[in-house]
Amino acid sequence: MSLEKYEFSLLKNISPMDVINDPFPHVVIHDALPIDFASKLIDTFPFSSFPSEKSNHRYDISASSVHDFDLISDQWKNFIQFHSSKYFFSEVINIFKNYLERNDELTQLIQNHSMQVGRRNVESFKDSSVLMDAQISINTPVQKKSSVRKIHVDSPNKLYSGLFYLRMPDDDSFGGDLQLFSWKPEYSKKEKLNFYKEGVSKEHVNVIKEISYNSNTLVLFLNSLDALHGVTERDVTRHTRTFVNLVAELPFDLYTKDSLIKRKLFKIRVFLSKIKKFVAGFLY
Repeated sequence: MSLEKYEFSLLKNISPMDVINDPFPHVVIHDALPIDFASKLIDTFPFSSFPSEKSNHRYDISASSVHDFDLISDQWKNFIQFHSSKYFFSEVINIFKNYLERNDELTQLIQNHSMQVGRRNVESFKDSSVLMDAQISINTPVQKKSSVRKIHVDSPNKLYSGLFYLRMPDDDSFGGDLQLFSWKPEYSKKEKLNFYKEGVSKEHVNVIKEISYNSNTLVLFLNSLDALHGVTERDVTRHTRTFVNLVAELPFDLYTKDSLIKRKLFKIRVFLSKIKKFVAGFLY
């Protein structure tokens, strides 16, 4: 299969005009895939490839290992490979370009035409400027009412995160919806850095939006110190919460105090890659 011609991109019909700025840059797309194809992914979801002993626990099958599972369908394997490819990365960049260009390091990353997009746990930052992943993911059935992820921002080296929900037709459970938050308006960057770890207290934030856990729904957002989100509590249920997790990682951190050295090293790598490209063009 040619990934360049893959027809079932989650962002196929999305443009920069669809980006919502509040409380941070994100898109919410209902019916992200054609109904027939989304139904095929739901019907062939690889439940048997996951353990289920723990209550409300997350498990993932990453793009790096999806081909190791014989019971995962080719449709699923192709879907995961495309959404961890340079072609999908280009679509994400195009949608969020107006926001990415506000950051000098990210602007250099986007405009560096010799940049390499790799897959997490396959390539490394030695050879890649960005490492992507698309994971088939679950949250196991719930034995005691709980939240699988409390209020948090993602790891500081993530460029973006995405959740594509594939709720099962017979899932009549309650909870598991995604909430987007903003910091209290008076908070400084220093205060945000002190509080951003997993499980941010509700006293520091305001709820801005709640996105229901509905099938064939995509939520994609740029990561930052302001990209606060969490999952509402799930009631006791025998049902498994099913979704695809999308992510791209950078070789430097976006907002932590210790990212200066990584940023400088990245600038040097970008500069060297431009020199290498120039020399290659001159010689040949």
